[in-house]
Amino acid sequence: MVEGGAEGTVAYSPAEALSTLMDAVLQGVVYYVDPNSGADSNDGKSWATAFATVQAAIDVAEDWDTILLAGGDYAEQIIITQRGLKLVGMGNHGFTRGSPLFLNEDDHSIIIRAHDVEICNIGFYNLVDAKACIAISELPEHWWRTYIHDCGFSGDGTGYYGIYAGAVAAEAPYTIVERCRFYNLNGVAVRLNSSAMVVKDCLFDVRAAAIGIEDVPNSTSRPSRAILNNKFVTLDSTNAVAITVTNTPSAGNLLIDGNRFVNFADDDHCISKRTGYTGLNYLGVTAVPIT
Repeated sequence: MVEGGAEGTVAYSPAEALSTLMDAVLQGVVYYVDPNSGADSNDGKSWATAFATVQAAIDVAEDWDTILLAGGDYAEQIIITQRGLKLVGMGNHGFTRGSPLFLNEDDHSIIIRAHDVEICNIGFYNLVDAKACIAISELPEHWWRTYIHDCGFSGDGTGYYGIYAGAVAAEAPYTIVERCRFYNLNGVAVRLNSSAMVVKDCLFDVRAAAIGIEDVPNSTSRPSRAILNNKFVTLDSTNAVAITVTNTPSAGNLLIDGNRFVNFADDDHCISKRTGYTGLNYLGVTAVPIT
């Protein structure tokens, strides 16, 4: 540490600054999970003593802890109740659908029931109709500030949801989804039912007759949401829909801007409702009209 600058300020060396940043990012205890060489009888506090299952780490983790996942397949259902928990894949980049890979064979792979949860660099493989890779507030509950980034979501033509954020009587305010890929899901890649949500810089390969993003406000209000700078592509040039907006609320706002669509049937299949919601979006090289 080097003192200097204006009176009362302290300057840090680059190494010390990085250490300070990491302390802020990786708060709490770090637990390690390796399905290949770990054992649930271990303490999970190093790669040498890693747990074998995520559930073992979930059982001991507390608020603001971090769980690191080695490459491998995880056929588990995880319910997160710790505030600020971070679940981080350490295998191939999650965007590629590489390991670590959550296999969804029975129910939602991950259910979030806490505030400030972060999930990143994980691949998901969903084989269950009407279930989600990640479900937030799927009961009458409200969980704030979920951050999902750099993940891959695949449905193999049978899995229905990638991310399900907010149910009929529930909200997931301030959910942020960015730099994720959604591929071959049979229903909806991202379902938004809450306030102040953002989906940005993602790639959606929309399956036949499926939907990329479904925005589901109630009938009276549309709290601030933004769908920004995403890419949507489909092989179904007749039925697939990139962004669909249900209901026609009288208040609130939705910004859809900077998105690009490839091979969708027409403007309405790119964005089902556009008046008052859209900025500059393109179907191929042609601007999608606002009205």
